[in-house]
Amino acid sequence: MSPTRNFIVRLAALAGVLFLGFRYLVSPSIPHRCPGSTSSLQAPVHNPPHHDYILTTPRLTPRANATFLIFAYNADLERTIRTVRSLEDRFNMHHGYPYVLFSPEPFTPEFKRRLRVLTPSPIEFGLIPQDQWTQPEGIDGPRAQVVREKMWRNKARYMSGKVWAHEMLAKYKWAWRVEPGVGLTCDVLVDPFVWLDESGKVVGFTLATKEDEKTADSLWDYTKDFMTHYAQHLATDNSLAFISDSRGQEYNLCSYLSAFLVTDMDFFRSPAYSAFYNYLNTKGGFYYERWSDASVLTLAASVLLKRKQVHLLEDIGFQYGAYSRCPKRANVWENGRCACGQSTRFNDGSESCEKIWKDFMSLADRFGPPPAPPARAEGQGILKGL
Repeated sequence: MSPTRNFIVRLAALAGVLFLGFRYLVSPSIPHRCPGSTSSLQAPVHNPPHHDYILTTPRLTPRANATFLIFAYNADLERTIRTVRSLEDRFNMHHGYPYVLFSPEPFTPEFKRRLRVLTPSPIEFGLIPQDQWTQPEGIDGPRAQVVREKMWRNKARYMSGKVWAHEMLAKYKWAWRVEPGVGLTCDVLVDPFVWLDESGKVVGFTLATKEDEKTADSLWDYTKDFMTHYAQHLATDNSLAFISDSRGQEYNLCSYLSAFLVTDMDFFRSPAYSAFYNYLNTKGGFYYERWSDASVLTLAASVLLKRKQVHLLEDIGFQYGAYSRCPKRANVWENGRCACGQSTRFNDGSESCEKIWKDFMSLADRFGPPPAPPARAEGQGILKGL
């Protein structure tokens, strides 16, 4: 081969190599597969320093008219972040339900900014009106001072009644109430909003526990008085036998864990519940005896709803301080990728009321509802005469 011809061949080969290299660098959309691999690797793409190019998992339109409801202070920021991140990872990334957060103090810009980056779902931040939050007129200050914890008492009173009328919740039917610090330990495989709604349920609770007797000293007596005065609101075949082992004479202190509760808010906006809450609100027990919103909601659901309108959500695994639930069914535990151990369950302990609930429902299914409690005279049995 002549020197000239040899030079031309080498020049053509070099040009070919440069051309192929140039195509590789400027055409990142051409997939390249590693030997033995089924996945495509692409050349790196140099994007501008903003987030418009980030692709997120497609979210479905929420199937129920529902929202998450969270009460939090600014000081609860880190716990609220962990809770929302848990809800997103284990459930809401597939559903896109919005969030409504309430506080008696304005949320800081930092609080809002850090919550909004956790989810593409809508988040609203509501301020509780001071006239609905503060201690009402007529409360004996020195008497209430004994159980002051003023902010906690205001919260219990507000979350028992006024919250359901807040304008930010008006457009929703269902609410999943979640306290900062709650964490899901399993994927939620069934949308509880949809399931409860389609099944004709009103309240879905995840745990029932015993209240401190000191926090409900006269609550049951006033509840019995309400039942006497407002018998037209009482439901037939209700859950009275769940909260009383003595046909309504005494309260056994069982209550739903309000920190993780799914509810149809139309019930709490109903004339029956409004009458119950307003009646209790005049007695001062939120401040004198530390009545809890958990007890108030439980007593109301137990006497104003039919028992089959209340449902135990056994397949939702979660942790909230000392309280926890881990699904017992093996397929739910495995398919839900549960991080909880099935051998450690609060719902099997002595402080749990789950066995009482299940026994009550089983007996009522087999033999019908228990007989109604005997009538009582007006005002009979009031302990404190608040």
